[in-house]
Amino acid sequence: MLHLKDHVPGSFGTASSYENAGESRVRGYELSLKYSDHIGNVNYYVSPNYSHAHGILLQWPDPPGTPDYLKRQGHILFPFTGLVADGLFRTQSDLDKALPQYRALQLGDVRYKDMNGDGKIDDNDQAVIDKSLVTETFFGAEIGVSYKNFDLSMLWQGATGFYYSPILAMQQLLFENQDNSPQYLLNYYTTENTNARLPRLTVQQDPNNSNTSSFWTLNFTYVKQPN
Repeated sequence: MLHLKDHVPGSFGTASSYENAGESRVRGYELSLKYSDHIGNVNYYVSPNYSHAHGILLQWPDPPGTPDYLKRQGHILFPFTGLVADGLFRTQSDLDKALPQYRALQLGDVRYKDMNGDGKIDDNDQAVIDKSLVTETFFGAEIGVSYKNFDLSMLWQGATGFYYSPILAMQQLLFENQDNSPQYLLNYYTTENTNARLPRLTVQQDPNNSNTSSFWTLNFTYVKQPN
């Protein structure tokens, strides 16, 4: 695998180059079945399919001094990197036990894990998050039925095992550009809605809650019937 060499200063006169320094392993399998039969003059069939592939980095030139929680070697091929969220500060008791984070904390703020154990939360607590940016599993099924000169078929497709971090879309302002507010923004933290999915609302980008983290990493599993 190609790896960008260590950064070189601008005075060097050229940019860093890539080197073939990594080793990965990808294993997977595919399965496709078909069953057909008839009931009188009615013919039908069902054909499901399933494929899965999972890759890990066997070797990767992590820079010297990289903490274990930030090393890519041994993790999936395309992970996220960011802070590891630990829910929200939902009660005053949570706040009383909070470590220093990016600013003075309030109820409804995102809580992060202290990965390096230094008693505070900052960018040094960023870690590799084993949630894949690429799809690992596809599945689907085709179903069909026919009778004399008439036939009908239906195709279903789906995917799972991949994640996305739509952090800007999740944090857009209410009624931005005179548009209606997305419905998902209604599930934000208030003292009356302490089990909310999202942190409390702010009128601008927040230095604590808007950090790239596992909090904004969403499972994008889907099942659809294409046109």
